[in-house]
Amino acid sequence: MLSTWWLTSAVALSGAALVGYWWRGQRRWELRERLDGEHATWEWREASGQWQHAAPIPLCIGAWLIGLRVGRRIIWLWPDSAAPTSRRWLRIRWLEAMPSGRH
Repeated sequence: MLSTWWLTSAVALSGAALVGYWWRGQRRWELRERLDGEHATWEWREASGQWQHAAPIPLCIGAWLIGLRVGRRIIWLWPDSAAPTSRRWLRIRWLEAMPSGRH
């Protein structure tokens, strides 16, 4: 019984350390829409970097969670990543009209 407790504790602490290390390594990024006349394009940048052209492909569009593929990265928009009205506008206005990334 004692050895099970130590093993469980070691696994839990290792898992927490691994998640913390991964979380700390996440880079901040921004996604914006740019209107050029009649056409809308998307741009993204990592924290304080240069804006780059992007073509987001929706993978998962839910009421709370939105999954996007931007280039080779998969980005998840969680409830705290934007204001509820901004997420709703993004989901309804743009992402539902895009072709899905699901095959």
